[in-house]
Amino acid sequence: GPCGWKASGHALHDDYPGAQRDAALAFLRRHRGQVSPITIGLNGNDINEYLASCPPGDLACLQAGAPAATAAYGARLLALLRELRAAAPDAVLIVVGAYNPNVGAFAFTGPLFRGVNAAQAGAAEAVRARFADPLPVFNPAGGDAAETAAICRLTLICTAGDGHPSDAGYQALADIVWQALQPRSP
Repeated sequence: GPCGWKASGHALHDDYPGAQRDAALAFLRRHRGQVSPITIGLNGNDINEYLASCPPGDLACLQAGAPAATAAYGARLLALLRELRAAAPDAVLIVVGAYNPNVGAFAFTGPLFRGVNAAQAGAAEAVRARFADPLPVFNPAGGDAAETAAICRLTLICTAGDGHPSDAGYQALADIVWQALQPRSP
């Protein structure tokens, strides 16, 4: 569908008609062999849509439906990645995974986010794409205190109630993507 930001009345730096997917594919076809790397960071809207499918606070609903929702998301992502790979066969594709901004609920939500990232990593591997996993940086081992400290530093969730990255978070994501760009060992 259309860009959510644009649909809410905001302007884009480089506007396009219709769906973002269609605009991206058309651009890649017009510029074949000229675009690389391509980063794909898709998961937030899918996760939010799934969360909205359950009554607020119904953890049993979320847990019960997560495997099917994650599989459906993985299938949609794989279909998109195949289209991107066809439009840009020689480009380095990097799928940027999800991090878990749910301070106070890491024990419950951690496995759900690891499942989403496993689906993303599997889809990436199927099309010779790379996977950039933010979980070890944004949600490090060490318990709730370590995860909370990282999420509060790397996102705006603790200061503005916004799960988007802070400046430090965007730098961390850039570093994670940079690592994914490095040559792979044979």
